[in-house]
Amino acid sequence: MVKKVNYMIKLKVFLITSLIILIAFMNNCGSKSSGSKGNPPSAPTNVVAVAGLAQVTVKWGNVLSATSYNIYWSTSSGVNKGNGTKISGVTSDYTIAGLSNGVTYYCIVTAINNYGESAASNQASATPSATGLPPSAPTGVKAIASGTQITISWDSVTNATSYNLYWSNPPGNSIKITNVMSPYTQTGLTPWVTYNYVVTAVNSYGESFPSNSVYAVADEYIYSVGKWPEGIAIDSSGNVWVANYDDATISELNSSGITVGAYNVGWYPEGIAIDSSGNVWIANAVNVLEFNSSGATIGTYGIGLADNAIAIDSAENVWIVNGNSNTVTKFNSSGITIGTYGVGNTPKGIAIDGSGNIWTTNFCGNDFSCNSNGTVTELNSSGITIGTYGVGRYPEGIAIDSSGNVWVANNENNTVTELNSSGITMGTYTVGWFPEGIAIDALDNVWVANWGDGTLTEINSSGITVGTYTVGSSPEGIAIDSSGNVWVTDYGDNAVDELTGITKGPQYFPYAGPEFPGGGNF
Repeated sequence: MVKKVNYMIKLKVFLITSLIILIAFMNNCGSKSSGSKGNPPSAPTNVVAVAGLAQVTVKWGNVLSATSYNIYWSTSSGVNKGNGTKISGVTSDYTIAGLSNGVTYYCIVTAINNYGESAASNQASATPSATGLPPSAPTGVKAIASGTQITISWDSVTNATSYNLYWSNPPGNSIKITNVMSPYTQTGLTPWVTYNYVVTAVNSYGESFPSNSVYAVADEYIYSVGKWPEGIAIDSSGNVWVANYDDATISELNSSGITVGAYNVGWYPEGIAIDSSGNVWIANAVNVLEFNSSGATIGTYGIGLADNAIAIDSAENVWIVNGNSNTVTKFNSSGITIGTYGVGNTPKGIAIDGSGNIWTTNFCGNDFSCNSNGTVTELNSSGITIGTYGVGRYPEGIAIDSSGNVWVANNENNTVTELNSSGITMGTYTVGWFPEGIAIDALDNVWVANWGDGTLTEINSSGITVGTYTVGSSPEGIAIDSSGNVWVTDYGDNAVDELTGITKGPQYFPYAGPEFPGGGNF
């Protein structure tokens, strides 16, 4: 009996021990399989050493995921982790003091995180001096693209004898070009790629800190127009017509971006459209003007009450949005008023579908304080309301694709809403900051001008973003020519950007009216 009891005790001990070992093994295996091993950070870039009196200050660009940095320095070129004097645990720009004037010091920087140390940065050097100092960092740095070249310019720096240019694509992998002067043009660039630049100033005492970073996109052409351009339209000859809001003019550019005319039009022009005869119609704050293709005035028609946008239907009737009276006005090609019809609160944009129905974006929805979501109103060709449909906050630009779907830019939400022809929401898609202008190309891709971040967003008919392109400051109006080139008004730069070779033209209009009415898209 005693023997049996002892056996049972031993068996229990064995089972418990085995269970403990099994649990430990499983926990150990689980921790190994569920844990994720990370990577050390990337090497720092844009490392600059700036000399002072018996000291050198080392500066570099921040590295994502780095928790600290190591500096290695030496009085011999070719410093590395093995032969340099190490300064560890640095978290920002660092000054190495107590050095000898007249001696050149070389340094590299590495980034650290929980998974290890990065590769070394580029080598930088500086020579402390008791008699002079390096120059200040350059200011006023600009990068302007023209085709596949970018010109970088900056203000002169006192005591600088030359400058170094650091460029990268993408940001982080910088390449140094020494002994450059302003302006400097970099050629042979890849189309539709963003290039980033910083500039440093150099003299016999060393190199300055880097300037602010700037960027530009290759294959973008920029043309000067009037002040605060908004509306844009393209005629059948490829000439581009731009409404300059602040100086009350219209600029006419040829397809090469050369100004061929500038015409006075009255107060605050915004909307612009072109009829099948090539006549140009402009909506300003107090009336509507009609010009022929040579810029001569054909007629002035009284509408008033903040005429924001304009579109032309297949019967050559002209439709005007009256922002202050919450109406749209229809008149014929001779400027005779046919009717004025109520829409929503503070209408902004207008477009016409393949059935001749009129769609307007109502900026403030049903709330006169503009705190509610906006709406879209659909009228038939007789001005009778078919429906009012909810969209996002502060809707502005509107365009209609080949399937009759309506696309609306919601300025406050940073989104675009897609409605079908019955006004049912098909989707809401994120774009850039404060979208305003909108156009649709021959492939039914939707192009959105993002006023707040200076970009264009291209989304396909499924609402998937297929491209983001950097343009100028505060882009508003957008139009696409017969070659598929995208033209954008840069409100903040008093300029027009032309983006070539990125889409198929012309922009799509589903009605049988003029080929390039323009103003129906914003």
